[in-house]
Amino acid sequence: MFKDQPKPSVKTHSTFSITSVGMRLMIIITIISILAATAMYVNSAALLHNGTILDSIFSILFIFSIVFFGVHSIGYFLNTIRSIEKYPGTIARNTYVYSKSKVAVLVPMYNEPLEMIRMNLGAVVNASKDLATVYVLDDSTNPEICRDIKNFCEQIGVQYVHRENRRGYKAGATNDILPVLKEEFVCILDADQMPDPNFLREVLPFLQSDPNLAMVQVPQQYTNLDASMLSQASQAQQIIFYDVITEGKSTLGTLFSCGTNIVYRKEALLSVGGFDENSITEDLATTVDMHMRGWKTFYYNKKLVYGRAPTELAAYFNQQWRWAFGTMQCAKKIFSKILRNKSFSLAYKFDYFLSTSWYLSGWAYLVQMICPIVFLLFNIRPLNLDMSTYLLFLLPYSVFTLTTFLLTYVKTGNSLKSVFYNISMNIISFPITTGASIQALRNKAKPFVTARTGSNVPWRKLWPQLLLITLLTASIVKGTVFDPQSWFVIVNVIGAAFHLAMLIPIFKINSAPKSSSLDVQILSMNK
Repeated sequence: MFKDQPKPSVKTHSTFSITSVGMRLMIIITIISILAATAMYVNSAALLHNGTILDSIFSILFIFSIVFFGVHSIGYFLNTIRSIEKYPGTIARNTYVYSKSKVAVLVPMYNEPLEMIRMNLGAVVNASKDLATVYVLDDSTNPEICRDIKNFCEQIGVQYVHRENRRGYKAGATNDILPVLKEEFVCILDADQMPDPNFLREVLPFLQSDPNLAMVQVPQQYTNLDASMLSQASQAQQIIFYDVITEGKSTLGTLFSCGTNIVYRKEALLSVGGFDENSITEDLATTVDMHMRGWKTFYYNKKLVYGRAPTELAAYFNQQWRWAFGTMQCAKKIFSKILRNKSFSLAYKFDYFLSTSWYLSGWAYLVQMICPIVFLLFNIRPLNLDMSTYLLFLLPYSVFTLTTFLLTYVKTGNSLKSVFYNISMNIISFPITTGASIQALRNKAKPFVTARTGSNVPWRKLWPQLLLITLLTASIVKGTVFDPQSWFVIVNVIGAAFHLAMLIPIFKINSAPKSSSLDVQILSMNK
């Protein structure tokens, strides 16, 4: 037990008034409504009669979107139940003991600005006192940057390692040094991350208390939220993943590495041959290998490391494309090693399936935006529903799913504005995720870039979003002005208005960011 520290605190889900029993009941009702609506839609005989070929095509596409979001909603709500009811107990079962084991803290970087590195490495060194040796793995190609970073590392006592080649990028740089490290544990921190002084002291006891534990992941928390609306939206997208989904995955055993803010057991990494260099998301691919070998993974939901959100849209799109492409690139490995493996439970496989397929959501969002457009502008009827069927199935599906999602979101202590940002960014990113799925199918990757590489996106390259904004606006006008009496028209106008509202923030998001107070602090420190 740390004599000079209180026992680490974690989120207890007590920030919202609804009880766990009430939340569980809402989730059960929501899942029933999802299953009922999905079953109704899949009943193609009731949906596709007396229509044109185009009606049938768009009906099938709409059914795909409904089933896709229904399945992922069920998975999300199941993880919510695990998060509320099981996750707190996993923290209580761990024994907190002082660790004398040395740790290798690896900080991979590539042509990073020295101003940021000065502050971040200082925080890393402060968190590593008496516990760790810090290594900078510099793949920079700019000689001036290499010289400046090397000189700074020498000043603060950090080991500097530079490669002439970039084989395997971040995974390759880590694998090159892994065999020669003498430390028992390996911490990975991206160059833009600043750990809390107690980061290692709080995480190491989990690994010490369980020799079968391969890694401990902590959340990512962005600090430059005052730089732009995009940085706030990026943080909003992190909330659901790091405050709900990862807790559920941790209790089920399907938690995967998120690439940074993580401490590994070196033995676990060596047992799978190091990081997978064939995947652009080496963190997910390597976790699959560790799970196959029986290693456990654990999530500690306490904000102990602080990083930077993308502040410009091109950088954000670079990040989203890499995550989407890499996840779908891992689909074959996950299918062969996890989904077809009889030793894993159905719940385990289902959760891995959800992780693998989420980035197909771009296609589902696209379908749900196109369907009201083709009906209101071209009289193509995606679904042949009467009002009673809609009221019995589609309306409860939509109302219960959205309401329960909002409750679970607010229960984490976050605002409804974050919900708006979350959904909006998923929809705005649809060209990125759909494009990544096509490129993954063709196995055609782009050069590796970080989430800090980019600028504003030229408006001509945002033509898919702008075209949909135009068509959705025209659909709303036509439906409102020319045929406002039909219930089916009203439903489609509401759907078009919802998606239009989610796309409109692109005009603000694709604007120049201002200097974050964090950047001002860094610049003032280095004058």
